[in-house]
Amino acid sequence: MKICFINISEYPIPFWNLASLITNVKKDGHWVSLLDLTFIRENCRAKHVMDTIEKERPDIITFSQFSQWHVKLSEAIKRKFNNTLVAWGGGYVTLFSEEVISYPTVDAICIGEGEITFVEYLRCLERAQAPNVPGMWYKKNGAIIQNRLRSNIDNLDSLSIPEWDGWDIERYLKVCPRIEGGMYFVASKGCPYNCSFCGRCVEYAVTPGEKYRVRSASQVVDEISLFKDKYWSKGFRYVLFWDEIFGLDQKQFTDFTDLYIKRGLSKKVPWLCQTRPEVITEDWAKKASQSGCFLVELGLETANERMRMDVYKKEFTNRTFKKATEYLKKYNIQFLVLLIIGGPHDSYRDIFSSIKFSRKLSPLSYCLSTFHALAGTSLFKKCSEERLFKTQGTKSCSVRPKGTNPIFLLPVIYLVKLQKLIFIFKKGLSLMKQSFALSFLKTFLNIKNARQVKIFSEYIVMVSMERIILRYYAEQKSRKDANNLSS
Repeated sequence: MKICFINISEYPIPFWNLASLITNVKKDGHWVSLLDLTFIRENCRAKHVMDTIEKERPDIITFSQFSQWHVKLSEAIKRKFNNTLVAWGGGYVTLFSEEVISYPTVDAICIGEGEITFVEYLRCLERAQAPNVPGMWYKKNGAIIQNRLRSNIDNLDSLSIPEWDGWDIERYLKVCPRIEGGMYFVASKGCPYNCSFCGRCVEYAVTPGEKYRVRSASQVVDEISLFKDKYWSKGFRYVLFWDEIFGLDQKQFTDFTDLYIKRGLSKKVPWLCQTRPEVITEDWAKKASQSGCFLVELGLETANERMRMDVYKKEFTNRTFKKATEYLKKYNIQFLVLLIIGGPHDSYRDIFSSIKFSRKLSPLSYCLSTFHALAGTSLFKKCSEERLFKTQGTKSCSVRPKGTNPIFLLPVIYLVKLQKLIFIFKKGLSLMKQSFALSFLKTFLNIKNARQVKIFSEYIVMVSMERIILRYYAEQKSRKDANNLSS
């Protein structure tokens, strides 16, 4: 069968899960194409899609993200190509399957991980059989057929290593939001924790089976090595792990760090990850550093321990968080602190105390996310019961923090962002002196397309400065590690 996968991302990140799905469908003998709209101008995307479908005439069109724009596009597709099936998948579909399958232009949806489910669905269609496949819902003569859910894939090593043909990898590497030359990989899926605000926790709870699973270290390292051989000339330099919580499985982590060093990748391709402070011990930090880790992202959310534990359901203390950062600094690993502002029961004092606590730890930077309660999470239910919503939406709502005046909340958000801009700028100047100022000016003025994007905002400025500093740190660490080995 001929399948066309449509991808568009708000951020220029090539999705590993989608690449994995496409690869496994292709390995099963189907003709596949990727219609990646990420770098196509917004006002040209719909026409580009219609022209491509007209040319390729696929049997099935698939969407892996959800928005009203996608819905309108699927309506246009069905009007012009009525015999083409439209299938949807991804996180939103898994969380809100009843809503998505109800749309008239949606023929089928894949709930949960699709590498096995969607392949079996295609086989049934090829054989003209009813697609009674676990994990797939579809329509037949106007009726919605709801098959039972499929368990999360237990053996991730059984899946083919993703291929990236059809993706503009050179451009993705150039504009990677975290660091130029960075590419995202996955060493595990899911998370065993239950943070009250996290949609991913709810997503993995929808389908049966283990929530947290890991790939073998050997397969992960093989994938990175293959990618390096193919895309080094395109600018690949850094590994960015997309895992919700990297290094939790101690055996996998130890095997990975040992093998990464043995294969010579620790000197060639440094890596970064996101994990939890409880995971980081001195031994963890030492192994991570020796194997090339140069940055770890840690979710503090708030410095108010009661709020973090009782509201966000993250059971660790400020002391535990601080200890984790001390281990990282001891072994020359930079870290980012992730914060949520404007959450339920948040106050001005909490917001500024969290920023003050974070800055005292001397991080590379801190990331600020404005709170939105996602339907399905336990925190959404709590906010609804306590009548905390200031704007109502079906799936995501803003919250009016108790203890704050909503009229002044927006200026506070701008103020903390300005503080962050100043913090990053000062750090860059203290580290890199004139070279940082020149790099920042080049980015600010977009000289030789330094920003890689035409839009200009405080977010673009912050990301650009963080990229400059992070690359400096990564190069400095590599030189220091090389000197330590030679001595």
